[in-house]
Amino acid sequence: MSELDLPGIYFIGKYPAAPSSLDIRNPSILYIGQTVCPMKKRLQKFHFSAFDAKDGHYGGRTFSETFFDGLPGRVPRGLRVCVISVYGKEPARSALIRLLERKYIYEFVKVRGRLPLCNKA
Repeated sequence: MSELDLPGIYFIGKYPAAPSSLDIRNPSILYIGQTVCPMKKRLQKFHFSAFDAKDGHYGGRTFSETFFDGLPGRVPRGLRVCVISVYGKEPARSALIRLLERKYIYEFVKVRGRLPLCNKA
């Protein structure tokens, strides 16, 4: 999973069965995020915030509040993560990552009429 050593965009969703591909319009997507640091580090922060109810990741805290009333909880069955690593040189790579996150959130909102449950803006 060397892709997790790169920055990029990530999607967290809860699915009844493992999806064969990413469909940005799927209502099962709970969170769309980005990181300009290694993906592994950001996903660890999400996990820490979402399941241990600690600060460090806004989306993770929102997940904890939404599904566990802000208390520690267990990783639910069917929770999946999809990552899109972004290559390139700085500062273009970081700018592209931020642009893509906003694009994917916009596409979700355009179809669903709302943000993913754990995104606030």
